[in-house]
Amino acid sequence: RDDTKYAIKVGAGAALYALPAFLPSARPFYQHWRGEWGLLSYMLVCSMTIGASNTTGYARFLGTCLGALCAILAWYSTGGNVFGLAFLGWLMATWTAWITIVRGNGPMGRFIMLTYNLSVLYAYSLSQKDADGRDDEGGQNPIIPEIALHRVVAVLSGCIWGIIITRFIWPISARTRLKDGLSILWLRLGLV
Repeated sequence: RDDTKYAIKVGAGAALYALPAFLPSARPFYQHWRGEWGLLSYMLVCSMTIGASNTTGYARFLGTCLGALCAILAWYSTGGNVFGLAFLGWLMATWTAWITIVRGNGPMGRFIMLTYNLSVLYAYSLSQKDADGRDDEGGQNPIIPEIALHRVVAVLSGCIWGIIITRFIWPISARTRLKDGLSILWLRLGLV
């Protein structure tokens, strides 16, 4: 059955993607490049209802890069000031809402805002209190380009892994299922 095949392939892909986190020799690399963000992106790409890996791949890639660039610009232009970040966050929300509503490109607006928010909020939380005890991204003096780069690399690697799993490992062909469904429908209509 397709749902069983889907569950096995997505679960196996997630296990393979997360495997370095459980290997002592690969764990520092996985943590440094924020593999958990990539794993989350992988799960979203593989989701049948929200992933749409074929139709939103370009928007996911470009939106992630634009959001990271905007986060870097916002952080440096405000110096990490909470009021400046709040105002620029409002501007970003307005801009991405315009992209979503007026231009009709919902995925692009979502991915720009998601990357922007995650990068800036993570940097701000580090500046207030070193949240996870690590200094690889600057600690209490966050290095926003490094945070944004880690975000972009993790998201893109998760997306690419998700596309590989959904497209090349046991792909579920919607065209074949549609063709079979339409054939049965026409056969039944012909009988009526």
